[in-house]
Amino acid sequence: MDFLESKKATIDLNSKTISLYDGLTVSALKTEFKQKIGLARTVARIVVPAQSECEIPVKIQHCSKDNILLQPVSHLPSSTQLLGARAIDQIQRGRGRFRLLNPTKI
Repeated sequence: MDFLESKKATIDLNSKTISLYDGLTVSALKTEFKQKIGLARTVARIVVPAQSECEIPVKIQHCSKDNILLQPVSHLPSSTQLLGARAIDQIQRGRGRFRLLNPTKI
């Protein structure tokens, strides 16, 4: 509450906005985000050396936007012993990059 008072915040529930510094900055409290789930596949077979990380090229299906959120499937560590990084990537001609980490000594 101290933060909001010190920044002279006004919360407008009708317009779903918050205003700071007597209206100098106005921002939406909630934005609509429509999640579309797609699939990214490796372009070629890859091997991630032990205790290292690499960025691999992936092919994105059904992507109509330039920037997308890539995130690993939940079973990646148990099925491959690899970890994937969640990241926003810029897609060009249906291709992107995905970062993988092999934390094992194998």
